[in-house]
Amino acid sequence: MIQLIPVTSTNIEAMGYDEAAGEMYVQFKSSPAVYVYPGVPKQVYEDVRAGNSIGVAFDAEIKKKVDKLLVRKEQCG
Repeated sequence: MIQLIPVTSTNIEAMGYDEAAGEMYVQFKSSPAVYVYPGVPKQVYEDVRAGNSIGVAFDAEIKKKVDKLLVRKEQCG
């Protein structure tokens, strides 16, 4: 499992990226579930993490464009 890195966001707890697979992993504060967003370019992942508002950038660049898959119900570490 990809290591998730804690982020400063009101909605997102942590994020990670699998460069070989082009997959972005997200854990929201509302749930310990981890979701994978396939087909996300590394630069887009980095742009979301570096944005002034991670949540706003995530909504604009990922949430509305990429289908998510639940990959893990327990919390990652």
